[in-house]
Amino acid sequence: MRPLQVSVARTAEGLRIAVSDPLGLLDQALLLTPELYWIACHLDGASSLEELLPRLRERAPEIDEQLLRDAVRELDRHLLLDSPRFRRARDQARERFLAAGRREPRHAEGNYPAEGDACREHLDELCAAAPADREPAPLAVRAVVSPHIDFGRGGEIYARTWGPLRELRRPPRRVIALGTSHAPLDGCFGFCPLPYATPFGVLPHDQGAVEHLRAALPEAAHGEALCHRHEHSLEFQAVWSAYAFGAPRFVPLLVGSFLDAEDPAAPPRAQPWLEPWIDALSSALAELADAETTFVAGVDLAHIGPHFGDEDPLEPERLRSLAHADEASLRALESGDADAFWSSVAADGDARRVCGLAPLYLLLRTLEKLPRASAQRRGYAQCTSPDQCVSIAGMWFS
Repeated sequence: MRPLQVSVARTAEGLRIAVSDPLGLLDQALLLTPELYWIACHLDGASSLEELLPRLRERAPEIDEQLLRDAVRELDRHLLLDSPRFRRARDQARERFLAAGRREPRHAEGNYPAEGDACREHLDELCAAAPADREPAPLAVRAVVSPHIDFGRGGEIYARTWGPLRELRRPPRRVIALGTSHAPLDGCFGFCPLPYATPFGVLPHDQGAVEHLRAALPEAAHGEALCHRHEHSLEFQAVWSAYAFGAPRFVPLLVGSFLDAEDPAAPPRAQPWLEPWIDALSSALAELADAETTFVAGVDLAHIGPHFGDEDPLEPERLRSLAHADEASLRALESGDADAFWSSVAADGDARRVCGLAPLYLLLRTLEKLPRASAQRRGYAQCTSPDQCVSIAGMWFS
């Protein structure tokens, strides 16, 4: 089975496993029975069906060879397996994406109007509704930490983070955006060769900066460009950057997971294959950090609750515990200590599922190569529903 996003769904027919595709090859999420999903999880690419069948029958004696082959055929028909059928579909989708000449907005509906004047009015309203600032915006910002949650739930934190930046006396002419890649990236770093379109126009693409960053890494570190097509973490930063700064040159970089599957607590500095990549890329990023450049991290924090696979319900005590753990991470982030931040999240194997862990770590590794910046927190929120909670925060480094 290829890497996919998975969540629990409760339907009229009973429990189902909702499977969605960050690459966008599936039009909508598929609902699998727990039994079919259980079979899919055993398809690891290392065993033939003949080798797999006896192991499955130890737990489910009713499975026979025909049932297993039918299950595999059905999974492959829906492009859930890393198979020739999937690779052909992926390659064709990549060709169409690159041929478009620009990265089109994909998530306007439910977040922001697609037309420029209406979008500006909507974001103006979000900013006007946010609590007023007692202090003026700084002269300039070296880095911005922004949510990438939907605008409905994250509106106040977005507004408090971005609204005052409209008044910068030295707005950046280039934004280097580091976003969480919700699609798995084999090489960890996903570069986009296309300019990002927004309701305010197409942001200029800084091809020179992109090539500078690409050249710092071996080919093995480069991820799939198609990951940008449906990814919202950078789309939202492009919209807010255009709103606050006008038309800065935009450098979009998606960052995959830095967690070691066998030892999730292991810091990147202790991962021999990963550390050289992070050191090289953070150095290349720091070389681009001139007075006209601002880094933006499009990140959310924790993802907890039954929707994300937790057994415990979201009781008030659980949310208080979450706030305490998030506070420790935010303090480490404010201090600029990359290793302390990593430990605050990953020491327990990233039990909170902090999807912004890798981009924030990369940002901190970059900032530590620059003159020390002071941090200002712009807000923290827990976005809750009966079965899930996503925590978010905003921050400036100036």
